[in-house]
Amino acid sequence: MRLALTRHLRPYREAFSPDGRRVVTASDDQTARVWVADTGKPVGAPLQHRSIVNSAAFSPDGRRVMTASADNTARVWEADTGKPVGARCNTRVVSFQRRSAPTGGVW
Repeated sequence: MRLALTRHLRPYREAFSPDGRRVVTASDDQTARVWVADTGKPVGAPLQHRSIVNSAAFSPDGRRVMTASADNTARVWEADTGKPVGARCNTRVVSFQRRSAPTGGVW
């Protein structure tokens, strides 16, 4: 599948949501963006960092996106709105992994 993503310069990394309906791109324009996969239209606001965004991933349930940047920070965002969830933390690479929660559920 080829997808034309306008208004996002030089995407560096991309990842599909678990349901395949959205894609997140990490770019050297200091943002990550969430897009509708079949139309290429942006979802929510750009996810802004202070340097190149070099990693982005959806949570296992697809509701959140985690990004990491060359500014040595990682952020968690609401995938639908682009609003940050919590504070920045120091790291440069991110991934979500499914694992059992202490109560037997899945995080």
